[in-house]
Amino acid sequence: MNQQLPHPPTPLFRIDSDRCVNCAVPVCTKVCPVSAVSGTSGNAYRIDPNRCIGCGDCLVYCPNDAVKFRNSIDEVKNLIAGHKTVALLDPSISGEFEDITDYRKFVAMIKSLGFSNVHEVAFGVDMIAEKYNDLINNYQGKYYIFSTCPAVVNYVRKFHPDLIDNLVPFVSPSIAMAKYLRNKYDKDTKFVFVGPCIASKDEEFYNEEKYIDANITFRELRQMFNESDIQELKVKFDDFDEPYGNRGARYPLVDGLLYAAECEDSPVFSMAAGRKSLDAVKTFANEINKVKKHFNLIYCRCCSLGPGTTGGNFIMSDNAVRNYEKKRCEMLNIDLWRKWLKDTSNVDLKTSFVVDDQRTPEPAKEKVEEVLDRIGHNTNGCRLCGFNSCFDFATNVAKGHVDISDCTFYDVENREKLLANLEKEKEQLMAERDRFHENEIKLHESVERLDTEAQLMNILLDNLNSAVVVVDSELSIVKTNSVFVNMLGEDAAEIAEVIPELVGAAFNALMPQQVVDLFNNVLNANKVISNKDIIIDGKFYNISIFPIGEGRMAGGIFRDMHSAGIQKEQIIKKINDVIDENLEMVQKIGFLLGEGASQTEKMLNSVINSYKIIGGKGEDNK
Repeated sequence: MNQQLPHPPTPLFRIDSDRCVNCAVPVCTKVCPVSAVSGTSGNAYRIDPNRCIGCGDCLVYCPNDAVKFRNSIDEVKNLIAGHKTVALLDPSISGEFEDITDYRKFVAMIKSLGFSNVHEVAFGVDMIAEKYNDLINNYQGKYYIFSTCPAVVNYVRKFHPDLIDNLVPFVSPSIAMAKYLRNKYDKDTKFVFVGPCIASKDEEFYNEEKYIDANITFRELRQMFNESDIQELKVKFDDFDEPYGNRGARYPLVDGLLYAAECEDSPVFSMAAGRKSLDAVKTFANEINKVKKHFNLIYCRCCSLGPGTTGGNFIMSDNAVRNYEKKRCEMLNIDLWRKWLKDTSNVDLKTSFVVDDQRTPEPAKEKVEEVLDRIGHNTNGCRLCGFNSCFDFATNVAKGHVDISDCTFYDVENREKLLANLEKEKEQLMAERDRFHENEIKLHESVERLDTEAQLMNILLDNLNSAVVVVDSELSIVKTNSVFVNMLGEDAAEIAEVIPELVGAAFNALMPQQVVDLFNNVLNANKVISNKDIIIDGKFYNISIFPIGEGRMAGGIFRDMHSAGIQKEQIIKKINDVIDENLEMVQKIGFLLGEGASQTEKMLNSVINSYKIIGGKGEDNK
């Protein structure tokens, strides 16, 4: 059958990201028999609900209580509040509730929660046991896999869909009981199954007609008792509602169904061993013609120790189930039981299973071998990864179901390499830190030196007789000295009191256009303008402009030609220029006039010296 299943709206299991600590050796990935759990370093792991078969190993073995299953308590409370609600109780109560001394008190406690009636699913086991007896004794050469364990059924449907027709085509005991009782109660009555299995919570979604309205585990039942403060000492004896179960009370044990069907000596291979039970499905697929037996496979070692229970000791649980079954059978009116069983003959217990193929294509041989090389495999493997061999592990890595780090030895070796690399990086960082500290000291020294140089430069600029200004490419003032500010007049001096050195002021707003043009030419052409004579506000100035940083800035020096010191300097320069330019002529005149030329030169030099003396006295007299 290829129709799609109505998947439950909420996944059966999830991982609480707040509690998941991303274990160095993630147990959840290693115990999952179908690689439904995955994750990456630093992130919470997740469960793929499509691949999950509901075995619950991730929940049982998680050391941090990070795995949660779908809780149905509120759903059950709502059913009880609005409807007549019947509890269907799995026979595993005997192994789970050993702390309750008498099953009659247990029944009373359940009714105290608001359930109107409580029935034994052991009778549902008796119902399907009769069908299994017929099938085992009349199989006509076709061998079957028993379909009472939801985890095994899910495994076949998802990973061995070719065996779907080999699943025994009968409903589970709980559904058999619900189908029978629906004819005994009003149509509005609701049925709640209480049991040890979490995978059975999804059974209600796999049928067109809903026989069971809600499903809670023994864990949830204990929680409801605690919330309502229901205790054994506070209730009176009560009993199950008819019909009572017979040999079906031993159902939680691996041979329980065969015992109920009175087929203990029939050609049936039974196993209740977790992952090995699933491996047995592979054996059935490949070797059934050699084995020639039906396979009764249960995932949990004992149903009364299922993931929906609080756990316990296998020997004690097994013993409690056997004792309870013996006690119930001794109390049973066998004739009345046969009458009840005959009354179920018209109940259709047949079912069919829908394929939910979750298989992935086999990876290329080269990819598997690449993984094997990386993990340094051996033939048998340590099996710490949860797989039977390194080859199986490498195949699942190549399929993308698990991460290569799930190999313990690869992970340890990888961590050792990582630690070695971290140690090297630590050494490099320490060396970098030392270099950084040295550079920091040098930088500090450089800053101090630059600060000193800047102070010296400011002193130097302020003691020059010439006006100095530096502008950027946008003609905003970057640096000035006091001579430049004074050159601009009183308005500029007032501005400089607010804006020191006029930094940031617009140069083109303070100077005439002809000066601005000269600065623009220097910035654009990146060439020096030397000793340019120009008149500004009626005063005669000599200007030199030079580029700084390839056109990013330009600096200008303004010399006031009306200043006495500047005039003396310029007159001496002009006389020296005259001497230099007319030296050849003076030499020729000297040749013609002899000593007369020498006298002329002496006269000019005396003029220069005299000007220097006069000029010097003039300055002293200021």
